Amino acid sequence: MNRQQKRGCGVVLAALMTVIAGCQGEGGETEGGGVGAPSPTPAPLIAHSGVVSATPGVAESVNLAPYIIAGSGVEPSVVDVTLLSENEACGEVEIENGRQVGFRTQVDGSAMCRYQYTVEANANLGNESDATGVMTVVASTASNPTLVPIPISMTLTADGGPASVEIDIGAELAKVGDSLPLGYSLSSELSVLGDGLAQANTPSLNTLKYTAVSDGPQRIIYKLEDGAGQAHKFGVIEVAVSDGSNPPPQAKDDAVYAPMVGINQTIEIDLSLPPYVTSPDGEDFQLVHVNSFNATVVPKAPDDITNKVFTFNAPIAGEHYITYVVSDHWGGFDVGMMKVTVVDPVHPQLWDDIVYNNAIYTAPLTLAQATNSKAGASGVYHDAGYNPTVAVATFRFNEASAYCGTRGRLPTSLELQGLSQDQSPAANHHWPVGLAYWASDNGTAQVVDLYDGGGTQPQPQGQYVTCVANKALSVSALDGRALHDGVDRALIEATVHVAGAPKAGERVDAVVVSGGATLVSTHATTNSQGQVHFGATDTTVEPVTIEVSWERETARQDVVFYSDGLADSMTLSMTSDSGYANGVVTNAATATVLDSGGLPVAGQLVSFNTDTSTSKVVDSAAQLVTNDQGKVTARVTDTVGEPVTITAEASTRKGRVNAAKGGRFIRPDKAVTINGSEFSPPLDITAAFIASRVTHNSRNIESGGSGPRGMEVPKYDWNNANQYCNQLNYNGRQDWRLPTRGELVALYNSSQGAGMWTKHSWTTGTSFWSSSSGGSGKHWHVYLHNGDAGIRDDSNDRYVSCITGQAKPVTVGNLTFSPPLSVNVARDASGVTPDDDFKEDGLFGPAGMVVARYNWGHANQYCNQLDYDGKQDWRLPTKDELFVLYNNNPAATMWDKHGWATGEWSWSSTSGGSGEYWIVSLVYGKSVSNRDSYDRYVSCVRTGV
Repeated sequence: MNRQQKRGCGVVLAALMTVIAGCQGEGGETEGGGVGAPSPTPAPLIAHSGVVSATPGVAESVNLAPYIIAGSGVEPSVVDVTLLSENEACGEVEIENGRQVGFRTQVDGSAMCRYQYTVEANANLGNESDATGVMTVVASTASNPTLVPIPISMTLTADGGPASVEIDIGAELAKVGDSLPLGYSLSSELSVLGDGLAQANTPSLNTLKYTAVSDGPQRIIYKLEDGAGQAHKFGVIEVAVSDGSNPPPQAKDDAVYAPMVGINQTIEIDLSLPPYVTSPDGEDFQLVHVNSFNATVVPKAPDDITNKVFTFNAPIAGEHYITYVVSDHWGGFDVGMMKVTVVDPVHPQLWDDIVYNNAIYTAPLTLAQATNSKAGASGVYHDAGYNPTVAVATFRFNEASAYCGTRGRLPTSLELQGLSQDQSPAANHHWPVGLAYWASDNGTAQVVDLYDGGGTQPQPQGQYVTCVANKALSVSALDGRALHDGVDRALIEATVHVAGAPKAGERVDAVVVSGGATLVSTHATTNSQGQVHFGATDTTVEPVTIEVSWERETARQDVVFYSDGLADSMTLSMTSDSGYANGVVTNAATATVLDSGGLPVAGQLVSFNTDTSTSKVVDSAAQLVTNDQGKVTARVTDTVGEPVTITAEASTRKGRVNAAKGGRFIRPDKAVTINGSEFSPPLDITAAFIASRVTHNSRNIESGGSGPRGMEVPKYDWNNANQYCNQLNYNGRQDWRLPTRGELVALYNSSQGAGMWTKHSWTTGTSFWSSSSGGSGKHWHVYLHNGDAGIRDDSNDRYVSCITGQAKPVTVGNLTFSPPLSVNVARDASGVTPDDDFKEDGLFGPAGMVVARYNWGHANQYCNQLDYDGKQDWRLPTKDELFVLYNNNPAATMWDKHGWATGEWSWSSTSGGSGEYWIVSLVYGKSVSNRDSYDRYVSCVRTGV
């Protein structure tokens, strides 16, 4: 079998690092001129991209530790986190480098938020490196917001070119035991972690088309939207792309880990055990990627190319789905899936209510109890007072008040202090006391530690809750929603029981304690069923709380007065703009619909359209309905860089109204020509690979400040950058090369100080490699947003712009000199076939350029026949004329200043004796006599400009 073994870029998780992570950080830069001493070996550092789920409306920490691989002695820290998403629900971030490496953020409502993070490592060697990854944080108000992962395997074309697959979301979910929820549809908002292009609803609704451009593990995060737009569901498609050179390993996609696992129990799972993975050709394999939405899964030995073991730990009970990718290191990849069931510790009746002082204190809820009863808890605390730990539900104060309001009320701080002192809840009743409990003193939040009765401060994850239960009085809503027209009534029912039996003839009082509603009556007498009814009206859209009382007991019930829902006005705002015009990245406009009272109107259908033929609204018309805030957002794509106006239209009580906002899409794929030289723009990842067949080392996702928002730009180490230019087929040309430092500076100067992003819409999120050497293993790089230049190790990753064609003639006084030309150009321009050639290595000429060399006789013939730069009167220069050319550049060589190839000496017409002629070095300004049979470079001269 003819095959080439594939290895990673420095660490053995080859596929993951090249596809989903950056292989090398930016170490050892020497800014300014000169060449420094060789830098230490860059610290090994990998930043993976990943996806995590979050609780909506709660500030939570995103732990990046499982996504960072650092070598021995390396201490990574987060130095930057940038929000890439334009969604208003995505919160800003606070970097955390304390007990864990990560960041803290809050997602409000249902949203998919992308954060690009950069980690830096200070190694014991004293060197620094950094790496960049993207974390996708998903949150939803849906009860079960995450879907079962979908595993997909595919193969590139026979020649290693791009390949596509169409993924029917409903059909694939059915294969893994899940389903497409009723009323949900695939959103156009996708997140690709890796390479390739994903398009939603192509070629049909709820179908996703993915085009892969390189082998390895890829991941697609997709979103399913419900009609109201408030309870999205999220899923992951794990794609394993093989190159087809040999049979890949086969990973089972319906595996089940048989043993039950406890909450917070860490176990090891070995994929070498049957039936997880088989190898058709007997090749060994490695676990290169593992992922789970709600559990922590980490390869046990990521730097072992035979590792097949990962660790698993989950903080919550339930079924956890794990996807994993295996590789045989011969271009074969496959993705498998495994289900692990996590259970709560099994205890006979952990704890019960406490009866104290003629009151019932309800038992605090476990997470499972809170979930099953829909108690409204937003957090969990794993109480270490039990072995194994128990997941206890935690509440914020408003959640605790609402929960206890349906059962009685929150206790006061004095009541909890008495309960602690007289009952010892932990010792005598087995109650959890790892966190303190909420108390309410006349509506003011207090926190009491039931371990010792002392007061303490609230915790970010919330507190435990016990309620003082009503013994006889209860309340419920018969009709908890009413129009705010002053006529429609909200209706509640209060019930009085004594000794378990309904009590007739009892007076029950009612009062509005929150809101401006008016009660139809403020007291009533219970009927034979112990029931009384109270009605309320309101002229304001608002929530209202009604308190009922009987003897010394009280209970509260919430009702809502809502708008008539008739739209009156609409405004439109651009919520994201300046998107990359690739047909995938979206600009967005948000319409806000209000009623006559200035209140948001929910459920209003809004139509959107654009004013150009290539732009389109990607959301289906049926989905464009306002949410509870009266807002609806339409996303627009375009394949052309152009201004685009988005118009929204809706029906109101006044008739049809519309609003319009202008934005723009950017397509920075135009080459820029200066001084006769054409420079290629940095392309996106897919276009760059197709045009060069060179795989990038890492990537940068532009956020709109230095390039088109959403554009994923490839970054290359110097060797791959040089190869990229040598292999580039772009704009109908193949004669590209890596430009010199001077040529890049000249390109920046052509922007007249504005920079290439402002002037030409080029992405400039990092600097660009040049072909100018900065010493052994180093080259110059140039920033095209400000013209600064410096020296970096070749292992660093930079952007690339290539330059076409040969160097230009140079004029000194009344003499014009032609540059040494490449073999093909020299032959075509003179009709004289070169005697030999020389490949420049970048030290004294354009790296990779194959330059023509001639013996003296053919050199003389070459100049006499040369037709170049529109001139034909060329001749071979004298030795002195070549020195005039050299001396014209006292501070730089012809290579540094003009981009000439100078790796060989150049012939002159000056005789050096019998059978010899003088040659001149345009690098050192020296000359020697040389036999005329030797092969040298040729620069011709003519008189005139």
